[in-house]
Amino acid sequence: MTSALRRALTISAVLALACTTGLGAVGPAAAAGRPAAPAKGPKSEHHYVYLQSDDAAANQVIGYDFNGSSLAQIGAWATGGQGTGFWLGSQGSVARDGKYLYAVDGGSNDVAVFAIGKDGALRLLDREPIAGVKPVSVAVEGDKVVVLSVKAYSPCGELLKCAPVSDPKVCEPLLRCALFDQDRLTLLRRHHDTLEVLDNVQLSGTGGAQVSFVGHPHAKRVVVTEKKSSTIASVLLRKNRFGSPTSVASAGSTPYGFGIAHHETLVVTNAENEVDGAGTVSSYSLRRKSVTVVTNRLANGQQAPCWLAIGKGGRTAYVSNPDSNTISLLGIDKNGSLSLRAASATSPVIGPIDLEVHDQYLFVTAWQQLHVLRIAPDGTATGVAQTTIPDYSQGIVVR
Repeated sequence: MTSALRRALTISAVLALACTTGLGAVGPAAAAGRPAAPAKGPKSEHHYVYLQSDDAAANQVIGYDFNGSSLAQIGAWATGGQGTGFWLGSQGSVARDGKYLYAVDGGSNDVAVFAIGKDGALRLLDREPIAGVKPVSVAVEGDKVVVLSVKAYSPCGELLKCAPVSDPKVCEPLLRCALFDQDRLTLLRRHHDTLEVLDNVQLSGTGGAQVSFVGHPHAKRVVVTEKKSSTIASVLLRKNRFGSPTSVASAGSTPYGFGIAHHETLVVTNAENEVDGAGTVSSYSLRRKSVTVVTNRLANGQQAPCWLAIGKGGRTAYVSNPDSNTISLLGIDKNGSLSLRAASATSPVIGPIDLEVHDQYLFVTAWQQLHVLRIAPDGTATGVAQTTIPDYSQGIVVR
């Protein structure tokens, strides 16, 4: 996000200081940017963490091993496509289901699929173009994959491209195109180790931030938050095709990241146009295939809450507030109502973005840093490890 970037660029000195204040232990090989072998020992634990670099020249998925006390890079694997070299403005640019990992290439308009080895190493299987332009979020369930893109090309007339040749002058038509906002979903299927496009559909809103599957016994659905139009879109899946999209106004302004608790409660952050201290979070019931408000706008007193992860058991949620450099803790009742447990619930994290709860840990992609925090019984979290990551790295999945 633009304001988050402005803030991040002014706090490089603070970032340097944070690395020396004992917030986490970083192995020497990882700190130097060199891959290190995972720690060995019968009592060690291993969690493999993946994010994408979004590099404009050659996008990569970068993997790290967390052994319970430190982080070490285990590899970087090219997607074969290009990133944007900047923030995607989304949650979920990487996703995992079982032994497969998916990453969007925002600069080359495709999605890549990798196989995850037992040692955490990745192997590129396939890369498939999507229907829209600038994919920003991907979701997977079984062999079905859905990709959200936020741009499209618009023809704006024809020009004549002329080049002098020996005789005569020869001209050829050239189509001039421009980008415009258009949220679009592409449905793909993974068949063995390859991807194939099944369908695509245009949504009525703009500024898509995240896409996810919603499970129902007899009907699958896809939900999308759209921050520019402040809407939440919903599309039913009928076998291998999209149904007609529906859209509702979001309870808060600028809906961004979300998580699904108990398969029926949608918890959504509202950046509220990045107004300082105005951030809110809303919850919705997904029962009866509809999207209805449960908690309208729960204020967390922070600036630009954007990313969200549901806690273990579905009774808590963590919200990253990159402009406030905080992570908030929410409670989720069985009916989906939200309560604020702590506006700032973790050790300091500078510019937190994507995050995921895995076992008793909270994994956070932040500005130039990857953090691991241990979750206490009361839901608060304390830093255990951190390491440096490339600028504009985003997305996070943990295995």
